[in-house]
Amino acid sequence: MQRRLYRAEAGGGTVCADQARVLARLTAAELDTAQLALRLTGDTVPHPLAWGALWRGVHAVLPGTALELAPGGEMRTRCWWRPPTAELPLDEAAAGLREALERAVVLRVRPDEVVGADLSGGMDSTSLCFLAAKAGARLVTVTLDAGAPTNEDRL
Repeated sequence: MQRRLYRAEAGGGTVCADQARVLARLTAAELDTAQLALRLTGDTVPHPLAWGALWRGVHAVLPGTALELAPGGEMRTRCWWRPPTAELPLDEAAAGLREALERAVVLRVRPDEVVGADLSGGMDSTSLCFLAAKAGARLVTVTLDAGAPTNEDRL
């Protein structure tokens, strides 16, 4: 499970928490009205704006980065993950991925078994549902409309 991490300055050093409100209370931070207004505009906030905290002086540690704290209270962020270097041509890698997904789905569904899925409209859930149907599963699906005009899942 991925958890957000936030940081703030307090007592001459950096403190961290997995909830921005904890740091806001600790530092008596004021509400960031621009962030609040952004959140009130709709269902989704575009990246990277969604990672902002609702309080001034409270900062999110962005996905894919690690926060390193030194004993003296100094901090720095660094990238902790990078995608692996491509070792196969795209068409060969795609074929291998397709085979691996087919095997994984066949191991998890049985013919005539009822399988439920949330079809968000993206290629991941749609592809897995096609593979489950190919394996003989009976599908019960639901699609929820997020409602935001920027939600690309509806397209």
